Amino acid sequence: RVRRLMPIECFRLQGFTDEQFRKAEATGLKDGRLYKMAGNAVSVPVITALGEIIKRVHENSQKEADNG
Repeated sequence: RVRRLMPIECFRLQGFTDEQFRKAEATGLKDGRLYKMAGNAVSVPVITALGEIIKRVHENSQKEADNG
């Protein structure tokens, strides 16, 4: 039998903490809205990794500009 993911599990898959989920849940939203929020979210670990890469590229280009 296939088990449906719980809203908190969907939030975790997107990289949110349990505390962040609890705050969203505490607003009184029904599960359907919580699923939608998780599904529309940008994956936090992916954006973090992209930000680190962009920062590294920017820093390297600044070093090259200073040396060139």
